[in-house]
Amino acid sequence: MTASTVRTLLSMMLLMTFACAEAAGDHLTRTPPTRRLTEPPSSRYRAVALEADLDGACALAPAGRVHCWGNNEHQLLGPGIGSHSLAPIAVRGLDSITAIAVAGGHACALAGDGRLRCWGHNATGALGDGTREHRATPSEVVDLGPVTEFDTGDRVTCALRPTNELLCWGHSSGGLFGMLEGELFLRPVGVARLQGAERILLGGRHACVLMHDGELWCWGNNRDGQVIPGGAEQVRVPTRVTHVDSPRDVALGYNTTCAIRQDGTVACWGNPANGSLGAPGGRRHSVRTVVGISDALDIDSDGFHSCVLTSDAVLYCWGRPSARPPEDWRARRYELDCTRDGKPDARPESVAVGSEHVCVLFDDGVVDCAGTYALSAVSVPQVEELPSRLRRVPGF
Repeated sequence: MTASTVRTLLSMMLLMTFACAEAAGDHLTRTPPTRRLTEPPSSRYRAVALEADLDGACALAPAGRVHCWGNNEHQLLGPGIGSHSLAPIAVRGLDSITAIAVAGGHACALAGDGRLRCWGHNATGALGDGTREHRATPSEVVDLGPVTEFDTGDRVTCALRPTNELLCWGHSSGGLFGMLEGELFLRPVGVARLQGAERILLGGRHACVLMHDGELWCWGNNRDGQVIPGGAEQVRVPTRVTHVDSPRDVALGYNTTCAIRQDGTVACWGNPANGSLGAPGGRRHSVRTVVGISDALDIDSDGFHSCVLTSDAVLYCWGRPSARPPEDWRARRYELDCTRDGKPDARPESVAVGSEHVCVLFDDGVVDCAGTYALSAVSVPQVEELPSRLRRVPGF
C-alpha cells in the first residue's frame, strides 16, 4: 500500500460494505496475545493506515504519530528498544505525519509540509541522507524538498516532486534508475518525468506508477516478466502495461506484479515459483488469473507472498508462506471475525503483507496480525504456513 493510498484510505472505504464472518472453527479470531515483550500503551489509539515490513509493521495514528513493532535489527523501532518489541512503539521525532511506507528494513514518513523523513536500514543509502549509516531516528532526505507521493522498496526509495519529476535513491539494479549507470546512489537522483502520476509502487527490482487516467506504467528488472511479459530483460523507461486495463489496485513482489481488475478478479505476472501467481501452471513472462477470487478490494505483496481482502471480509493469501508445500499455488482462504463485544460492528479496510506475516486494519482502528513478530504473541524463526487465527496487536 503506497503513500497516496494511505492518504485516501478512509474516504474510499466509507463507500464499501462488508459482510463479516462469524468466528468459528478455523476462522480468524482476535485471541489476546499470550506473551508480550513490553506492555501496551495505557490508552488505546486508532490506527488509520498500516504498512508491513520484512518482519514487522508500522501504523499511522490520527494525530499524525507513527507506531512500529516487530524486529528492531535495523533500528526501525528507534533507539534503546532492544532486539524487538511485540507491542507498538511510538517512533520518536515524528508528528503531523500524513503517510508512511515501510520495506526492506527501512521506513519513510511524509509530513504535512511535504518533507520526507526516513530511518532504519541504510546499507545501500535508501534513507537518502548521503551516508550508509543506519539511523534509529528519522532524518530528512537531503536535496529533495517537498514531495507529493513516495514509496519504499527493497533497498531503495522513490518520491515524486510537484513538478512531476521522479527521484530515487539507494540500490540501483535492473534498470530501476532508468538510464543512470551506477550501483549505489546515496542522494536523490532524477529518474523520469511522469505527467499525471497518482501512485508510486516499488517491488524487488522493479517499479510501477498508476496514472490519474487509470493507466499502469512499469519499468526495471524484467527477467521474469514482472514488468512487461515478453519484453526485454531490463526495461529502463516507464512503459505502459497493456494486458491489464485500468487496475483498481496494484501490488509488487520481489519478481511478480499483481493487479485487481475492474471486475474484481486478480491478475499476476512474473515468476510462478513458490505459487507466487496464485494459479496452476504458467511460466516466466506469463499472465495468470488468481483462482477463486472475484471481488477483490485491496491487495498487498511482499517478496513471494501476496494477500487480497475481498468485499465479503475474506482474506485470500498465496505464495510462501501461505502456500505449503512451496509449489502449491492455491490461494488459502481466511474468514475474518469482525465482531466487537459479540456484535458485527467492525469492517476490514486494508491488508498489509510482510515476508512471514499478514496484518488487517479494521475501520475501528484495530489491527489484527498472524505470523512472525507481527503476531504479537509467539515468534518463530520460520513460518511455512500462516496460522489459522489472527490476533489483536496490543494498544489498538
